[in-house]
Amino acid sequence: MTPAFISVLFINIAISLLGIYMARHVPRSDHIVKPHPVNLISGIIFVIFVTVAVVGFLIKDRDPGALFAMPFTLLGVSLIVYYYNCRTWLTDSSIIQRNFWGRKREMSYTDIVKIEEEGMEITIHFKSSPKRLVYPKNTVGTDYMLETIRSHVSEEQLKDDLPVPPVRLFENSVYNVSGFYAIWVILYVLGIAYLVLGFWFWPMIPIGLVFMALLTGYIVLSVYAAKRAHASPKWAKVAKRCFKKGYLKP
Repeated sequence: MTPAFISVLFINIAISLLGIYMARHVPRSDHIVKPHPVNLISGIIFVIFVTVAVVGFLIKDRDPGALFAMPFTLLGVSLIVYYYNCRTWLTDSSIIQRNFWGRKREMSYTDIVKIEEEGMEITIHFKSSPKRLVYPKNTVGTDYMLETIRSHVSEEQLKDDLPVPPVRLFENSVYNVSGFYAIWVILYVLGIAYLVLGFWFWPMIPIGLVFMALLTGYIVLSVYAAKRAHASPKWAKVAKRCFKKGYLKP
C-alpha cells in the first residue's frame, strides 16, 4: 500500500472512532431534543463519497494529488459532530444541555421570560439576557419541548419586550446562523485544499494563505458588526455590507 493510501485509511479510522465515541457519550432519554437525523446521514454519506473518490483515484492513477480533496471530509464530519453534540433533555424543573465534551448547562423553567417562534427558528430567552437557546424548527422533539415548557411557565412570567444589550451574541444577531457557519466551514475547507495542493504546486500555498487570511478578517468583521448593528449606526452600515437584506435581526 502506498503512503497516500495509508494516510486516507488512517484518517477514516480516526473519523470512525470519533463517531463511536460520540455515540457512546450522548444522553439517553425518551424525550431528547436533538438535531434531525438527516444531519448524521448526510455527514456519513459525504465522508464515504469523498473517501471512495480519493481512494479510487489513488488506486487507478497513483496520483497523490488526489489527497487535496480529503479536507472536504471535514464537511461531513462537522454534520456528524453537530448531530451528536447538540442534545437537550427536560426534567420536572429545568432544561439540561450537554455537549460532546460532557459539559452541562442547566436552566430552570422559572428563569424563562420569552419564547419566540420566528422564521425557521425557535428561541427561548432567560432572565439573564445573554442566556438563550436557539433551535431550528426541524429539530426532533421541539413540539414536546414547547409543550413541556408552557406547562411549567405561566403567562405572567413571559414578557413581550426584553432589554437588548449593546453587544448581542452572534446567534442572536442574525437569522439562519447555522447557514453562515456551514458556508464559512466550506470556504475554510477550500483554503485547506489550496494548502494541501501546494505540496505539488507550490504557488497554491501563498494563494491559500492569503485566501484564509482574508476570509478570517471578513468573518471577524462580519460577526463584530452584526453583534453591534442594533445599537450603533456605524456598525449597522458595516453589517449591511456584510449580510444580505433580511438576515440581520432588528
